[in-house]
Amino acid sequence: MIFSIVPLAIAALASSVAALPTGAPKCAINATVIEAAHGIAPDASLGWDLSVTSTATGWDVSVINTAGKKTYNGVLMYVVVESDLKTHLGKFDIDTSLFRYTKPEVCAAANIKGPVEATFTHANPKPKPVSTVFKFTPNPADFAAVGKMFINFAVADTDKKSAKGAPEWFTKRFYIDDKDDFRMKKMGYGTPMGEPMIRKVIKCKPKSMMSHTSYDKSLPKPVETPMSKPSYGMPAHDKPAYGMPMETPASKPAYGASY
Repeated sequence: MIFSIVPLAIAALASSVAALPTGAPKCAINATVIEAAHGIAPDASLGWDLSVTSTATGWDVSVINTAGKKTYNGVLMYVVVESDLKTHLGKFDIDTSLFRYTKPEVCAAANIKGPVEATFTHANPKPKPVSTVFKFTPNPADFAAVGKMFINFAVADTDKKSAKGAPEWFTKRFYIDDKDDFRMKKMGYGTPMGEPMIRKVIKCKPKSMMSHTSYDKSLPKPVETPMSKPSYGMPAHDKPAYGMPMETPASKPAYGASY
């Protein structure tokens, strides 16, 4: 059910909704940066997680909550491979009434590459339902990415705030299952690290199609030239020479002379 032939990561991460009501100011961020800026540590008991379901064209991604929360306020999300955190992959289809794509100049300033649609954040502080689905479609070049696939995400809501007014939040790396890795689904098989396995298939002809002799059936059938009288029940032309020349038979076979 959860989407893992190179390591890939989706990072979904919360910003300070109260201070940043129109979206995260960065193209990428991590837990250390969030904690330093918000003055509140991540709390695993909040129950934030991601659901990634494979589709015919990519993934359906949703923020979910196992603690009963129905909405969240802030998010930053993007896809990367473990071996290249500076290249954001794929494209997200988002509800622009609640979310927006990160400005290209913000990503460029951090030396992060990728399409504009590869990175998005919240557009306003309105509550976002946990049922909201983000449709992710990989780019053709993404199938060549190598590395372990994982999701690193953080989500923020305003149920509880720190002394600085920052919302509660949580972040972690969520590893993608091999069976849901779009790179492996294209190949049909692969290794956990995304390296393709080589498989050779040998096709055999049906027995009915096999023939030891091939000739044009429109031509006359070859006529066999009669050979000399067989010796010892064996055709003369098949009689082994055992390394010695065959003697020309006299009126009667020279028994033993050839052997």
